Amino acid sequence: MIRETLSRILCLLTILSACASAPSALAGPARPGIITVTNGDGSKINIRVHGDEFRHYVTTEEGYSLAVDADGDWAFARLGSDGLLVPTSVKAKPVSRLTESERMILGSSLHKGVQPTALTALQKRLLESTRAYSPLTRSGEVTECIPPLLGGTSWRPTGEKKVLVLLAEFPDLPFTEGSNSAFNNLLNSQNYTKGGATGSVRQYYYDNSNKKFNPEFTVAGPYKLSKDRAYYKEKPYEMVAEVARLADSDVDFSQFAENGMAHDIFVYYSGGAGSTGDQNGIWPHRSTLNGLSLDGVTIPGYACSSELEPGVAGNNTLAAIGSFCHEFGHIIGLPDLYDTDTGDNNDADTPAFFSLMAHGTYNNGSRTPPALSILERWMMDWAEPEILQDTGEYTLPAITDGKGYLIKTEAAGDYFLLECRGAGKNEWDKKEYLDYYGQGSDWGLVIYHVRNENNSWIENKVNTSRGNEHYKIFYSNPNSKNGYAPQYLPSHCFFPGGNNVTSIHSDNSSKFLAANGKKTMAEIPSIRLDAADGSVKLSVTERGGDITDIKSSTFQHDILLSWKDDLSSVWTVEWKPEGNDTETISVTGLTSPEVHIPLLKDARDYVITITGDKDSRSSLTLKTEKSGSGFPRIQLSKKNPTSEDKVLMMLVDCGEISDIQWTVDGAKSDGYVNLRKGEHYVQAVMTKPNGTTEYFARYINVIL
Repeated sequence: MIRETLSRILCLLTILSACASAPSALAGPARPGIITVTNGDGSKINIRVHGDEFRHYVTTEEGYSLAVDADGDWAFARLGSDGLLVPTSVKAKPVSRLTESERMILGSSLHKGVQPTALTALQKRLLESTRAYSPLTRSGEVTECIPPLLGGTSWRPTGEKKVLVLLAEFPDLPFTEGSNSAFNNLLNSQNYTKGGATGSVRQYYYDNSNKKFNPEFTVAGPYKLSKDRAYYKEKPYEMVAEVARLADSDVDFSQFAENGMAHDIFVYYSGGAGSTGDQNGIWPHRSTLNGLSLDGVTIPGYACSSELEPGVAGNNTLAAIGSFCHEFGHIIGLPDLYDTDTGDNNDADTPAFFSLMAHGTYNNGSRTPPALSILERWMMDWAEPEILQDTGEYTLPAITDGKGYLIKTEAAGDYFLLECRGAGKNEWDKKEYLDYYGQGSDWGLVIYHVRNENNSWIENKVNTSRGNEHYKIFYSNPNSKNGYAPQYLPSHCFFPGGNNVTSIHSDNSSKFLAANGKKTMAEIPSIRLDAADGSVKLSVTERGGDITDIKSSTFQHDILLSWKDDLSSVWTVEWKPEGNDTETISVTGLTSPEVHIPLLKDARDYVITITGDKDSRSSLTLKTEKSGSGFPRIQLSKKNPTSEDKVLMMLVDCGEISDIQWTVDGAKSDGYVNLRKGEHYVQAVMTKPNGTTEYFARYINVIL
């Protein structure tokens, strides 16, 4: 049995020089859900924040766009001539509370979902420079190489590493919750539990690297900046350069460097963040710097985040570890995995709350970022998945053990990753934290579809448009529920999941295929959860040959199929209405490559799967004909059959059928027969769903 490991195909990292001529940035997603904020008059409003640092906008809970007015308050917005949202004179409030005069002021600008059509100067600068970002790449066998890491840094996340964290205080907005000791505990404490925290940043990365990375964060400051917060909102890189120079008298930057290049520094700024609804807050992000050098070393870049985040009922509290962990993920090379293109309505599938680099940064109020996936660990060289392609039984332990599987497809660079999530063996992987919207928790097998197309990963465009994603969940149930996308419903993400899906085959029915339709190299006929040890048990089969040349004839209540199969000699055919697993019917032991499927409902899509005894397999979807308005009658599949034709006898235009009993010349028949030359008397006894029976008869004359 062959069990390849990916050590053969992992490539040596080639470090490319950091891009220092222009800032470039990566960002965190907006906090999902409702955020309660307070305007200057003390009124509280519920808002939603959409997008990230590059493209974002804010709406009321009802979906009306907002902008910040001259008072620093949220106000209803309209689209300006420059393509940006501009505030009106009407402060944000529920639409039901608008006065008649306020409605007149808003006029036609009061519409839901108005988005900016242009970027601010800062957004343009960050977005354009990100496209030129220097990546860390891996050379080697392109078809098997893992996605490239983002670059701009010259160090690897292994062993013990020192990371500098600076506290930048705006003179008009001093720190209120974030003292030096408070941040030191949040970053380094062995048992950090403030506000219900699961652990510190250091503990998170130590645990999720399988103890291969142990960062130590040195906190310096706070240092008071020279200008008020509003100035730095569009120039955050100036904030970073200034606070670094202020800290130079206290900090030896060479202690945080390797080979003359300092590690990226992290900056906590006082106040809140734009990503969590603060009207004037800087959005957390990671960026490069314009060649800042201190103590003889170059500082290539930084990441930053806010001191505060909204707590219960809009009360600000000390930020939890989620945002820091996400931005630090960028520092060590991980890309954004959420939909970074708000202009596309954020409709791309993503790993959602299963990934730190997507919306998992907000799990449990940002106090419990999710366990890193097998892909994220693999990219960091902390773990590597095992390739599954041989028939056998496999056990997949919790992801926190650093174990995962990979199933290749016939398409280069297109594969599936398998991991066990939510088993609760580790604090970072509890199932209740994978359920941000309260739609029910679960645990089990999670599968990701990965496409390694380097440009998308290098340009931080992993998931930007629906149908063209490069890292997304392969759902056990792809259907939306209660307005929530499947990625936010644990029961839709796990296998077996809420629909109890216990097998996966590579066919058009399951969509367990490469993006170009190519099939996988292995299939999973059995998925079982072992609650005793929190693992997933998998039966894996090497995929056999394909059943080909399938020919079909569809009627109101019947389908005829025939096929070619050079591998198998005995077949099973299974059929079910599309989207309904409870009405599955099958026939086994077929020794001829053909089948008659009877008693179907008219005008209905049916998913049909043919499986051979030598693992050949094919699946297709066919639709039955719609009943007509004629009188019920017996009809033949061929108008003038000969004695050499196999003919199907059917009842048509008779409504739903529960059973049919056929006789030909007084002898029982299955209704699919060869009739010899001459006249034949055919009779059908039809049973309806209500139990009533009807009788039909006709003569058939076979001339030849």
